[in-house]
Amino acid sequence: MSDEEVKKKIMNEGYPLQRFCGKKLQSLGWNVHEEYPVEQLVPVGKNPYSLPHEGKKIRTSGDLSAKYVNTAKQYAICVCISCKRQHKINWSFMQAMFTENVHHLIRLRKDEDYVRDYVFSLEDRLDDTYPLCNIPTNLFQREDLPREEDKIVQTSENLYLETLQTIENDYDWLGGQAPYRQIFYVPVIVTAAKIHAYDVDETKFEIDKTDSIDIKEVNYLMYQHHLPRSMHRYLEIAETGNVSTLEKFNLFVVNYQHFEDFIKSLMKKFEVHPM
Repeated sequence: MSDEEVKKKIMNEGYPLQRFCGKKLQSLGWNVHEEYPVEQLVPVGKNPYSLPHEGKKIRTSGDLSAKYVNTAKQYAICVCISCKRQHKINWSFMQAMFTENVHHLIRLRKDEDYVRDYVFSLEDRLDDTYPLCNIPTNLFQREDLPREEDKIVQTSENLYLETLQTIENDYDWLGGQAPYRQIFYVPVIVTAAKIHAYDVDETKFEIDKTDSIDIKEVNYLMYQHHLPRSMHRYLEIAETGNVSTLEKFNLFVVNYQHFEDFIKSLMKKFEVHPM
C-alpha cells in the first residue's frame, strides 16, 4: 500500500477533523482535552441492542473538551465538541416555529460557598445572526447511506451526556481551586457537511408550489433537540429552578470551514458582554 493510499484511509477517519479543531482551539489560547473519558448510565429500554448494559454505567469518550479562561473577569467558556466527518453530504434543518428558550445553555456559578447551575442565553451575543432550528430532516439523503437525521439525533444525545458529565466533573473544581466564579458550557457538533436551514412562509403556502419555501446554506446554526423521556433524569445534576427549559438540549452545528470564526465570535462576545 502506497503512502498516498494510507493517507486516504487516515482521512476517511474522523480523527483528522478532531485534531484540526483541537489545534485551532489551542492556537486561540484554549486548554484542550482529546478523547476525554465519559461514564454514561444506559437508560432501560433505550437501545434494544444494548440489553446487557441497561441500567449500568458504561465508559466511553468524548471527542474534544476545551476551556478558555478569563481570569480578570472571573469566567471560563467550555466547549464540548463532537466531530463528524460527513464529507460530500448536506445536513438540513427546519427552523423552529417557537423560539422561546431556544438560545438557552447551561452555566455553573459559584455564589459565596456553594455552586449552582443556571441557564443563560446567547441571543444577540454572536456576530452573525444564526437560524434557530428544531427539526433535522433528510432533504439531501442518499439512498445508499444511513439516514442523516438519525445520525444527528444520536450525535446530539451522546453530546448531551458528554456535556453533563463535564459539568458534573467541574462542580468540585469550581467550588474549590478554580481561578474564576462561573463556567459557560457551549455544546458543538463540527461537521464537514454543508448545512442548510429552511422555513415555510404560511402566507404563500400552496400544497403543490414551492414559493413558500425559504432555504439557505449557513455557516452554523443552533439546534434544539427534544430529549426522550428516558433521558430527562440526567438533568437533575444540581438544584435548579429551570428544569422545564432543560427538557430540550440546545447545541450548535458548525461547518468545519467556519469553526475558527465561530470560536472567535464566541470569545469576543463573552469578552464584551460577560454575564
